[in-house]
Amino acid sequence: MNLLLRIASALVLLPLVLSAIHFGGPFFFALVVIAVAIAIYEGLGLVLPNLQQRRLQALILGATLGGVAGLIVDPSMPAAAALAMLILGAVLSAAEVVVRPGDIEGAAKRWTGSVFVALYAGVPLLLMLALRQLGDGDIGARFIYLCMAATWGNDTLAYFTGRAFGKHPLHPVISPKKTWEGFYGGAAGSVAAALICRATFLPELALGEALVFGLVMAPLVPLGDLAESVLKRAAGAKDSGNLIPGHGGLLDRIDALLFALPWTYLLALYTLRP
Repeated sequence: MNLLLRIASALVLLPLVLSAIHFGGPFFFALVVIAVAIAIYEGLGLVLPNLQQRRLQALILGATLGGVAGLIVDPSMPAAAALAMLILGAVLSAAEVVVRPGDIEGAAKRWTGSVFVALYAGVPLLLMLALRQLGDGDIGARFIYLCMAATWGNDTLAYFTGRAFGKHPLHPVISPKKTWEGFYGGAAGSVAAALICRATFLPELALGEALVFGLVMAPLVPLGDLAESVLKRAAGAKDSGNLIPGHGGLLDRIDALLFALPWTYLLALYTLRP
């Protein structure tokens, strides 16, 4: 039943997300901003136990990163303006802790935790917005598809390879079900997905670049998954939320993408250089 629910949720959400990426514009912008807000709220739920504190910090950081998103979309605004907005978010987050110190012993954790969540859950999603703006036409969208394909290719082959051949645990403390056999299967999935994307819809990517991209994705994808698992285990939570039926929270679905998007953005900048 859970598998059917997961499939049904994917069939509803995936066309919506892919269409937004393809067409870009206000709909994609709104989708990314909403995703940033949800990801920050879920992330704060894992690092800040107090609900009221979490709501305040989420409001501050979500509004700040929403402003950064607007600067990214407007090409006339320099990157320094976006950086200034990020710094402003950190300052406002600190101000909230000063104005409402609460438990002094835990004040530093609240501040550093909120800034960490903005960097971890918010900034990579904004890079997806910046990635969509790169180049002419739909080239930015195609790089996002590359990132998703390599991530899902890694996840899928790691899962089936691990189930069929897995014997040696990859990280038994954080994720007992992950195995080295699954890791190598996932690596093959990342490389294969990158090569298929190059051959089908991303001819701008050189063969060597596709290979390097897939090889770097091999450790990034499981690392992103393990990183969120650390946060969940520390918080004693099974999922980051219950937003998506059968899948848990948004962070549970995009944890690997959060690590993969910065690497994809760097690759796109290199490939599309003048």
